[in-house]
Amino acid sequence: MARIPNFFTPNGDGTNDIFSISVNLSVEYNLNILNRWGNVMFHDEGKLNEGKNDLWNGGVHNGSEKVTDGTYFYKFRFVLDKNEVKCQNSNPTTIGCEVVKEGFLEVRK
Repeated sequence: MARIPNFFTPNGDGTNDIFSISVNLSVEYNLNILNRWGNVMFHDEGKLNEGKNDLWNGGVHNGSEKVTDGTYFYKFRFVLDKNEVKCQNSNPTTIGCEVVKEGFLEVRK
C-alpha cells in the first residue's frame, strides 16, 4: 500500500534529498513529522497520486532552515476508498478506511 523510507539525506547532493512516500493507489493523507520532544517539524495533507510522491525537503515547516541530523517520528494517516479496496469499517458514514502508519525516520546530511 504505502512505502515509507526510514532515512533521507537533505544535503543537496542530488541523491535522496527529498522524503518521498510511494503508494499503489491514490489516497487522501495527513502526515506529521515530529522531533524527539514532540514538536511538529513538518505537516502536510491532501492527496497522494499513485507512485512516488515527494513531500518534505527537510526544512522546518518546509522552509529554508533545515532540521538537524537525528531521529524523527512520523505519523502518516491515509484513507483508502471503499470502492477500490475491501475493508472493514465500523463507521458506515465514513467514505473510506483509515490506515495509520507510525515509525521513525533518520535524517543525515
